[in-house]
Amino acid sequence: QAEDGIRDYKVTGVQTCALPICQALDLLTQANLRLAALLRRQGQPEVAVPLLVEVVTAMTPASEPGRKAYQQLLELGFVSTPYAAAGGS
Repeated sequence: QAEDGIRDYKVTGVQTCALPICQALDLLTQANLRLAALLRRQGQPEVAVPLLVEVVTAMTPASEPGRKAYQQLLELGFVSTPYAAAGGS
């Protein structure tokens, strides 16, 4: 059984495509970032924080969406340490 993608019906045990899950994760991440930005503009940062945490958890701060989410958490005071990529300044 494929747990995280689509398997070719002729090949047993070989994953051939996880694209649907990657696309779904990207869509969810972008939706969470947009909704969090809207909530912040509406003065509801406490509702935005869980969405931003989900983005950081799913994408890591090393990714562009993760960095954006982490930066917003920093601006909101939810985290106090700016993210510094390994080997970065």
